[in-house]
Amino acid sequence: MATEKLEALVAQLALENQKLKQDLQESNAAQAANVDRIVNALGDIVQAPPNEAAVRGRNLLQMRKDLRKSQRCKNFTENQEMKPQEWIKRFEEELDQQRVMCNVIAPLTRDEWIPCFKDKLEFETRERLATAMANKKPAPYTWAAVTEADIKQLLVSEFGKIESKVSEVIFQFGPNRYKKPADMGVATYYHKWVAQLPVCMTPSTDVEYKEFSDLVKRSLFYLNLDDKFLQEELCKLKEEDQKLPKFLEEAVKAEAHKKAFVEIGNTGAQLDTSQGVSVSRWDAKWKQSSRQNHQSSRQSHQSSRQKGQQSSIKSERHWSDKLAEGGAKGPPAGQQTKQSSQSSQSGTRPKKRSGNCHVCGKPGHWARDCFADKKSVKQYSQKLQKTEIVNQDGGESSEGEVQHFNALQVVAVTDIKAVKTEASSCLTTNEPIITSVSLENVMVADFECDTAASHSVMSNILYRQLRKKLGGLPGKKQ
Repeated sequence: MATEKLEALVAQLALENQKLKQDLQESNAAQAANVDRIVNALGDIVQAPPNEAAVRGRNLLQMRKDLRKSQRCKNFTENQEMKPQEWIKRFEEELDQQRVMCNVIAPLTRDEWIPCFKDKLEFETRERLATAMANKKPAPYTWAAVTEADIKQLLVSEFGKIESKVSEVIFQFGPNRYKKPADMGVATYYHKWVAQLPVCMTPSTDVEYKEFSDLVKRSLFYLNLDDKFLQEELCKLKEEDQKLPKFLEEAVKAEAHKKAFVEIGNTGAQLDTSQGVSVSRWDAKWKQSSRQNHQSSRQSHQSSRQKGQQSSIKSERHWSDKLAEGGAKGPPAGQQTKQSSQSSQSGTRPKKRSGNCHVCGKPGHWARDCFADKKSVKQYSQKLQKTEIVNQDGGESSEGEVQHFNALQVVAVTDIKAVKTEASSCLTTNEPIITSVSLENVMVADFECDTAASHSVMSNILYRQLRKKLGGLPGKKQ
C-alpha cells in the first residue's frame, strides 16, 4: 500500500512539473511576441544609427555642386591671364572652404580630389591635359591613377610660361617688374607683390632656403657675365643641373670654345689665298668741288653786297650834297627802302612789319595787291589783258572761242548793300582778305574773300575779264 501511494504521488508530481514547463514555455513565447510587437512599434519612431560612408558620400556630392557654382574660383581656361600656379592656389583654398561648409571633416583622398579638380576645368583644357597625359614618358598618366602632385605639375608645364628660375629672378629686377602705383597703399601693394613672386623665390624649409641662395648667386653670375655667347650656352643647361659650380664649369668651357672658334677663323683666313683682296678708296674730289662752289658763291654774294653798299653810300652822299645846297628835300621813297634794306643786311635789326596793308589798313594782303590803290588796280587789269588761254591739247585759242568751263559759276553782282552791325550780332564777320583762285587753263584770279561769310566779293574789273575770257558777252558794266 505504501509503495503504491508513493508511486502515485511521484506520477502526480511529474504531471504537475510537465504542466509547469508547458506554462513557462507559453509565457516565454508570449513575452517574446510582446517584445517583437514593442520593437516594431518603436522602429517607426527611433531611427537606426547613421552610416558614415553614406553620409560622407552625400556631403561630397553637395560639395561638388557648390564648387561648380562658386565664382571665387572660376573654371580654368586656356586663354586666361591668371598663371596656373595662382589658379591652383585659389582652387585649393576654395576647396578647403567648401569642405568645411559641407561637413566633410576628413581630408580628401585621391579618388575624391581628382573629380573635384576635373569639375573646374573647361572641356578644351581637359582634352589637352588628356593628350599630354597620354604622351607622358616613360609611362603615360591616366585619370584613374594620376596623383595630385603629378596633375598639378602637368597643368603648370602645359599651360604656364616655360621660363627658367634664373630668368624669373632677373625679371623681378627688370624694367617690367611689378611697381607700386601712386594711388595704391603700401599694405595692398605688399600683398599683391608677394602674390606675384615666383614659387622659387618663396622658400619655406631649410632645403628650399639653400636652393634659393644658390639661385640668387647664379642669377647674379649670369647677369654680370655680359656676354651673349656665354649666356646662351648657360641657358642650354637643364633645370636639374643648374647649380653655381655647374654654371662656372659650363661658362669656362664656353669661353674656351669661343676662343678656339675665333683663332680657327683667323688662321683659316690667313691660309686661304684663293680669295682676292679688295681695296676700297674714298674719292674726296666731290667734297673739294662742293667746297669750291660754296666758296665761289659766297664770294660772289659778298661782292654783290659790297657793290650795293657802295652804291647806297654814293646815293647818300649825293642827296646830302643836294640837301646842303638846298635843292632837294631827300631821296625818293624807292631809294629809301633800298637803303633801309641794305642797312638791315649790314647789321642793323629791321623793324617788324605790321600785319595790315599800309594803303587800306586791312590785314591779309600785300600793298601791291590792294584794290584801294588805283595804280595797282591798273597794273592788275593790264596783266589780265595779257593773259592767254591755253587749251588742254597745248595750243593757244583765240579770245572769241567759247571755252567749256564747268568748275566755276560766275554771277554779276549789281548791288551790294552794306549793313552796319554790332560786335555781338550773328551777322558780324571777320576782316576780308585778298586771296587768289587758280582757274585751270584759264587764269589765276585774285579777289576779296570774306572767310566767315557765305559768299565772296569779286571786283567788277575781274568779272568783266572773266566774262570776256569765258566767251560771254562783251565786258560792259551791268
